[in-house]
Amino acid sequence: MRKLASAIVVVACLWLQACAGLPHRAPEPARPLVLISIDAFRADYYDRGVTPRLKALAEGGARGTLRPSFPSLTFPNHYTLVTGKVPDHHGIVANNMYDPTYPGANAAPALAWFDKTKNADGVWWREAKPMWTSATQAGLKVDVVFWPGAQAENDGMRVDYAPDFQKALDSRGRADLLLQRLDQPKRPDVFILYIDAVDEAGHKKGPDSPEVNTALAEADAAVGHLLDGLKARGIDANVIVVSDHGMISVSKDRAVYISQRLGDVPPDLVADTQIPSFASKDPRYDLVYYGAVAMINPRPGYGDALDKALIRTKPDHMQCWHKGDIPTRLKFGSNARVPAIVCLGDPGWQVGGLAPLGTDVGNHGYDPDTPEMTALFIANGPDIRRGVSLGRFDNVDVYSLEMKLLGLKPEPNDGSLKIVGKALRK
Repeated sequence: MRKLASAIVVVACLWLQACAGLPHRAPEPARPLVLISIDAFRADYYDRGVTPRLKALAEGGARGTLRPSFPSLTFPNHYTLVTGKVPDHHGIVANNMYDPTYPGANAAPALAWFDKTKNADGVWWREAKPMWTSATQAGLKVDVVFWPGAQAENDGMRVDYAPDFQKALDSRGRADLLLQRLDQPKRPDVFILYIDAVDEAGHKKGPDSPEVNTALAEADAAVGHLLDGLKARGIDANVIVVSDHGMISVSKDRAVYISQRLGDVPPDLVADTQIPSFASKDPRYDLVYYGAVAMINPRPGYGDALDKALIRTKPDHMQCWHKGDIPTRLKFGSNARVPAIVCLGDPGWQVGGLAPLGTDVGNHGYDPDTPEMTALFIANGPDIRRGVSLGRFDNVDVYSLEMKLLGLKPEPNDGSLKIVGKALRK
């Protein structure tokens, strides 16, 4: 018997050693997770009475409002929602940006929201690990429709499904892409959906327009369509619906132009053709981003002129800082991708370069404490308490809820469960 017992112990030890070398796979979540973003769904849009499916979802679960991270732009805040890190820490500091670690000052690769090839380049997204990468590494199946960054490889992993962005595809069509995946032999454990109809209408027609209400109804119907499809297939999921930021009315008459602050362009200066199409045509500086917030890199020999024009003279309707002097509460400026000077327009004011700003009558990117930037949060499902009001909290906290619902250990992040954890049943 002793010999037999010893043999069993030896075999058990060898088995444990072998298993120790296998990659860790977390148990499948008790419930699938559905994460939906309705871009630019301002928190008070909920009260317009045109989103009955979202209203029912909120009343049957938890509701709050989100303080976006600075800058209150689409790419930075979508990555915050799935990493729990502020943009300064996850590296997506704007919708368009340079990375100075690449060789060549002006020829540096530049991320641009309109360039799907660069959006899928993992180099831009490598400074933080998103929820979907952790889930994939744990053996969970993840399908993502159009969420920024989802096509990129991260930590050696890619999600199971992340189709190319199709701008013309309406909200219901995007939901259908996920529903089609439910009929695969192995259903996804995590469903992630991005809807931008409300953002499009808000920019083009303004937040108070009938077109925004129409877009809200479209997005609401798409959410309902997706949830109905899950129910028809017997899938009882935890659902989180969020937005990245709000929207405020703007006008081309409420604008500050950097080139006007500097004075006329000297005739002997020739525009640098290496400057990306989204940047300023004024060769004295690179305008990496413009709008509610502007991000500027002075060209050689013009640093002092820009300091005088933008910082020392304190122009009306905007505040400008060197990246190292940005107010601490904005948690921005330490990342290498943040340009040398950052200017923030007063609410409703925009900052441009040389060329006139476009015709948009709605915008975002402002101070996160601007009421119109406040975003939507709703959670519902078997693991979510009913009738919970969370109030306003930082959007870095949403990631912690996602990871808790998936049963995964979160990566180091800037959020917590202190507030959003009150939505959990246990």
